Amino acid sequence: MVASKSENIKRAGTFRKSVSQGLESRVVPILAGIVSFIDTNRNLDILIRNDEQKQTWQTDLWLHFINDPELTQLNYATIVSPKQQELQEVFVKTTSATGKVFSATMPFSWLIYNQIDEVLTNTKETQDNGE
Repeated sequence: MVASKSENIKRAGTFRKSVSQGLESRVVPILAGIVSFIDTNRNLDILIRNDEQKQTWQTDLWLHFINDPELTQLNYATIVSPKQQELQEVFVKTTSATGKVFSATMPFSWLIYNQIDEVLTNTKETQDNGE
């Protein structure tokens, strides 16, 4: 383990601190990537707005999406850099055509859009291959 290397213990001061720093350096970037993914198009704002407006269906749908790995398709590979296989600085994404901040009103709307687009593309390819 990296934390038990003598230079890391010397730098941290104690073994406990070295372990803590090692865990932090690995866990924090992953959590930042998850939060960044979840907050695409200001998706977290939906929870705040719904709480204020007492609209539970959007919150229920939001929770349904986040609790289903097949719907979010969130995995480690979507968080790390594909070239370097290491975690990079994390930016919250937007899916607007102009790159401006877009506030979603439908939970995980970009995932729904991507699923529909994939189905339509597969249907068109199947029709093209059948002709």
